[in-house]
Amino acid sequence: MIAQPEGKACSRCHEFKPITDFRRRWKDRPLRHSECRACHSRLNSDLARRKRQKVLGGYVGQLAAAEGSKAIRLCEAMVTRLGGVKSVAKLWAEQIKTGAALRPGSRQVLSSLQAVMRLIEAADRASPPPPPVDMLSDEDLEREFHELVGKALGCGIGADY
Repeated sequence: MIAQPEGKACSRCHEFKPITDFRRRWKDRPLRHSECRACHSRLNSDLARRKRQKVLGGYVGQLAAAEGSKAIRLCEAMVTRLGGVKSVAKLWAEQIKTGAALRPGSRQVLSSLQAVMRLIEAADRASPPPPPVDMLSDEDLEREFHELVGKALGCGIGADY
């Protein structure tokens, strides 16, 4: 059997590290990858971030041209695909900041901002404005109150809280 070296240099960070800091190529063989675990992890997270940005860029382009309910459906698909509203907002803001820093006023930055504005417009058009409070009867006010509280608590329309 061949003796295992005590360590090796990473092909990415060029640091000499113990052999255990390198992933095995195959489970049952002694061969190891050329980059250390930390560099490999960093590479994978960068790749995942670039993929998310590419997906977001595709949605931004579609959203910039979308109208009404199509914009809302695209937004729902984007939120689902990218892992939630916070993730989308963070990624979108990061993309706009990066684009603005590299090329202020570029088409990418402007289309991203335009898509956000269209989304806000579509959301405003999709939900009708509530009636003025002074025009509601006591029963209507009570019903509206129960609906709002039910929605806020996530227990459905008209639910007892």
